[in-house]
Amino acid sequence: AGATSAFNTLQSILAPSISVNFEGVVAPSKPTLAGLTFANVDAVRTIVYKGPFGPEDHRMSMAERVQAILNKGTAVGTSQLLTLPDAGDYRNHNTEFAVDGQAVPG
Repeated sequence: AGATSAFNTLQSILAPSISVNFEGVVAPSKPTLAGLTFANVDAVRTIVYKGPFGPEDHRMSMAERVQAILNKGTAVGTSQLLTLPDAGDYRNHNTEFAVDGQAVPG
């Protein structure tokens, strides 16, 4: 049991993780800041999509929204590669990046 627990702990320490948070309001034609929390990741590629949502879609779960964007969304910006610093310490780190306002659908 001890070896299994140690293995699981090591796996969780080494696992890559990423979380992105956007400002509460995203306005067309204005740059938007996004917060990025990451661990064990050296680069992230971003792109803005316009989702195929209507007024009735507010009941969709986040997983359903992501799937809808991947299936029917339209890319409205160019891909951006963010190279992240490698601290080599397996801890969470925070940074911010800007999303080009021209990519935000109106």
